[in-house]
Amino acid sequence: MTQSNPEKKIFCIGLSRTGTTTFHHLMKDFGLRSTHTAWSLFSNNDVGIFKKFDAFSDSPIPMMYPKCYELFPDAYFILTTRDKKKWLDSMKWMFKHGRVIGKWGPVVDNYHQTFYGTKVYNEKILSEHWDYFHEEVQLFFLNKKKKILTLDLDNGIDIKQITNFLNIPHKNDVTIKWMNKRRKAGLKERLKYHLRWSPRF
Repeated sequence: MTQSNPEKKIFCIGLSRTGTTTFHHLMKDFGLRSTHTAWSLFSNNDVGIFKKFDAFSDSPIPMMYPKCYELFPDAYFILTTRDKKKWLDSMKWMFKHGRVIGKWGPVVDNYHQTFYGTKVYNEKILSEHWDYFHEEVQLFFLNKKKKILTLDLDNGIDIKQITNFLNIPHKNDVTIKWMNKRRKAGLKERLKYHLRWSPRF
């Protein structure tokens, strides 16, 4: 049964391609109402979405975590991260194949341009953004260290560490299921996407 905890929101503020889909499914396995991406929050400033879910991950949460903290100062914040070179390699896939598989539209491109500074793969821009983002998060939570848990994917994920941080019961039958693994977009997918959006990739 899905349980709701409206007083304690959970925000995964890790960048895309840092296990955010896996995090989303983990939250669901914990019995929480979770959403992966909340585009209406970015495009329409739809704060009403906070009433519908307990846990939030991926875009546009990494860009809006200060606002999330302002609205929910008692929330739990989890930063998922990984080696920058591995992240860049995964982002390269995302901008080429992920955009097709995910059927990105203008809203997604606008978000990437606004947040990352590019809507196509640009290693220099993305690398600089990775550095800037992590520095900003560190500064923001400098005096709020009990509010944030950092999970480095390269070191594995300890579920008990997460349940202890979130102060929720540990479930022995819940395991990490790595989601959203890379695959190449098929020719039919690319053709259909190109005909609909005519993107540049």
